Amino acid sequence: MSHLAISLEQAHLACLHNDYETAYRLYDELLRDFPNDPEVLLSYGRAKYREFVDLEQAASLFLQAVEADPCSIEALLWLGDVSGWGYGPGYAKAADFYRRVLEREPESIDAWTGLAMMYKAPSSAITLGEAIDAYRKAVELDPRNPDTYQNLGFILLEAEQPDEALEAFQKAQYWLKLNGQSDAAANMLKVIEQIRNHQPVKRRAYVKNSQRYRWLS
Repeated sequence: MSHLAISLEQAHLACLHNDYETAYRLYDELLRDFPNDPEVLLSYGRAKYREFVDLEQAASLFLQAVEADPCSIEALLWLGDVSGWGYGPGYAKAADFYRRVLEREPESIDAWTGLAMMYKAPSSAITLGEAIDAYRKAVELDPRNPDTYQNLGFILLEAEQPDEALEAFQKAQYWLKLNGQSDAAANMLKVIEQIRNHQPVKRRAYVKNSQRYRWLS
């Protein structure tokens, strides 16, 4: 392995052990040796995102990674995520980063989900219809993901489409149960019964899980 690869792995492991002081020292040393290296900037940004203390610096690192490699899908997605929290370029730009990903990779589930979750974010111009379409596309690309069905169901309720929402929740409950997530499946069943009984349904926070986040754990 190269010096770069070894140091990146060491920094990653330090990050996973919550030894951020060591991780950041290694990243700073790497940037002195490899200034503006997109891989180092991306990894450094993910470490900052994981610590969740200085998201402004995480956003800055992701932005530098994109500037160093404008075609980096990973860097654009992470920049979209941290901007979606209101840091760096901020809410208004988050959707633009996801759209840039979709221009290059139309089947990016993360980009479709991220775009949908910007609905109602401050300064975001994503409409209800666009958010529904984005969630539908994410479901089409990954029809076994219960979280996406759940997100789709709640936004369909907001759009006053209870029958379609019910169908989405039923699919979410099916996959939750199949995945062994019994508590979540039971909670989803309660939502289904509420809709069937024409009872009000309390809106829940949207969920966004991604294979990318495995780097953080």
